[in-house]
Amino acid sequence: MEGDTSLLDRRLSAGHATVEEQKLAADLLMGRIKPRKKRMDELLAEDRRQLVAEYVLKGERENPGTKREALIARAMEHFDVPRSEVQTSLKNYRRK
Repeated sequence: MEGDTSLLDRRLSAGHATVEEQKLAADLLMGRIKPRKKRMDELLAEDRRQLVAEYVLKGERENPGTKREALIARAMEHFDVPRSEVQTSLKNYRRK
């Protein structure tokens, strides 16, 4: 099975899971379906995105007058990543 099961977990815990989601959860628990394990490079990429986002947010906290664009430019240089990756990291960090 591909995908993140955290949404399924939250829906089950809240009592909002559909019948199909309940069947999927039962199959996962019984071992009939095995969740795909994340590869090491996926885990490292997640960690890197979190570091990039925290770098920018820390800069905002420590230097309240600095524009976000300047902090994004610093993160781009510091982590050697494109602007889009910094922005995606910030966007995904806020969702968690």
